[in-house]
Amino acid sequence: MSILGFVILTGCELFSTRSPEPPAGSNGGRWRFPSQPRLVVDNLSSALGRRSSVDYAKSFISGPDEAYQYQFTPDPQTAADYPHFFDDWDVAQEQKFAQSLFNPGNFPLDSLISVEMNIEREVVIADSAQISAEYALYIGHLRSAAPREIAGRMELHLRKVIDGGWYILRWVDARRAGHSCFSDLKAKF
Repeated sequence: MSILGFVILTGCELFSTRSPEPPAGSNGGRWRFPSQPRLVVDNLSSALGRRSSVDYAKSFISGPDEAYQYQFTPDPQTAADYPHFFDDWDVAQEQKFAQSLFNPGNFPLDSLISVEMNIEREVVIADSAQISAEYALYIGHLRSAAPREIAGRMELHLRKVIDGGWYILRWVDARRAGHSCFSDLKAKF
């Protein structure tokens, strides 16, 4: 009888190879190669909407020389509220922010997120681009001291690298009057 049980189990594909799953945090690999500057904003928005810290971090550039060192310039009010907090902000800090924000202990999987990013201006000159975009986010996280709704403007300075992709080299953040902004959210996570 045990041989019959083994034959039945092997016949139901219990031991068959399954399809590989995407790595944790990538949410199905919907990141698109940023062959155009505006795809960087699309990827950023998509990564936030899908809670993907891996894809979020792919939007930023960091290289060995100073010309390729990512910089974040916070909203002036946030900079005054958190002096020196953003002084050494780099790609690693962006990644830590996204990992902390999307941690299920801070942001349960059944919580709501709404992301809206609208490009208002795009200027491309050779291997550099500047994008100005308005953003509005609602994030149903559990940190009581952190804003759940943010709105503002991002000035993104992009650089095209040798692989032909565009990446964020500098982000200048500014709040919409009466709202919290990305800078505030980053300071709390």
